[in-house]
Amino acid sequence: MLARVRRRFRLLVVGVVLVVVGLGYAYATGIILPREGPLQWSSSTSSGASGLVDPNQPFSFGLLQDVTNRAHESATIDSIEILAATPGLHLVGAYVVPSGAAPGVGFARGYPPPLAPHDRRPVAGTVVDPGKSIDIVLGFIVIKPGRFVFRGVRLVYRVGFTRFRATYPIVMSACAPIAEYVREQVPVPWTRC
Repeated sequence: MLARVRRRFRLLVVGVVLVVVGLGYAYATGIILPREGPLQWSSSTSSGASGLVDPNQPFSFGLLQDVTNRAHESATIDSIEILAATPGLHLVGAYVVPSGAAPGVGFARGYPPPLAPHDRRPVAGTVVDPGKSIDIVLGFIVIKPGRFVFRGVRLVYRVGFTRFRATYPIVMSACAPIAEYVREQVPVPWTRC
């Protein structure tokens, strides 16, 4: 009887250890990440923009501005991704500049855009010091005619040994080809484009 209780207790301990190790692994590898974190975007509401583009011609989108590190330690960005993207819209690059260091991009032809600063850095690996802010510019390409949208940007980053996943509600719409929409001779609102 006592042997049976000891065996069950050992099985219980092994089970608990396996669950704890499994959760630790999932957290360390990014499968489970805390939400948001100290990299805060200054916009309290979602924002967006639209533009006319031609297929297979890169363009830039830069409305993700003033992302500030509110932690007391540096934050290191691991990755960036666009959310809910229309098939055919491809992220071809992303760079970071200190906030206010360069003119805002908005929506521009070319990636990097013509006035991009020479001291821009790739998003992945960027370190944002405490209290500092960055602007992020994304580069895209569409591969066919149509309307293309994404509905958010996610940054995965770490502060010390803690990893975070922050989602920013920013929307972009791109319509291709330009000639198809210019022919209408009326402004195309971003909600339709």
